[in-house]
Amino acid sequence: MLGGKRYRVRIPNDICLLYSEQKQLLVFKKGEKCKYLQVPLKIFVMSGTNYIRVSRLTFKPVPNNIKKQLKAKQGLLVALIKQTIFDCLQIRVKKLKLIGLGYKIFHIHDRLVYFKLGHSHSIYFKLPESFKIVSFKSTKLFIFGDCYQRVTQFAALIRLCRKPDSYKGKGVLYLEEKLQLKKGKKI
Repeated sequence: MLGGKRYRVRIPNDICLLYSEQKQLLVFKKGEKCKYLQVPLKIFVMSGTNYIRVSRLTFKPVPNNIKKQLKAKQGLLVALIKQTIFDCLQIRVKKLKLIGLGYKIFHIHDRLVYFKLGHSHSIYFKLPESFKIVSFKSTKLFIFGDCYQRVTQFAALIRLCRKPDSYKGKGVLYLEEKLQLKKGKKI
């Protein structure tokens, strides 16, 4: 047996899977979308089913002290494969809201956005090619992209420009985020 159910991943019917053992590369393809994933461990395609299994076997011999880390790498690889499949199937969205007097979002054109966040200067962001930004109000922002990690990283970068204040609650927040406000000094 090559591993339990934990290390087995189901591939949907509409995703084409290509696996090259020589290049240690796993390719997921749906229509024109194509995602690549480097794999350090061997993967077995189960014939007759839509499942693949991730094993602890490596492509090269490894010393004993690294063999203990292979179980962690095995679980990480399963999670990355599932995330890559999900990225192929859906578009990822992160929602941000600006709370504060005068905090606004402005579109200059498709690839350039600037923010007024209470600083003496405006903050400009150039969008990556695979991203799309929509703002229905001047205080709410929706970031669309095809890679969960990059969309989350970009949203965190915007949020870093004005972190939420723990006393007043002003700043850039995720849409569902709830802040625990601290009490001020009593006189």
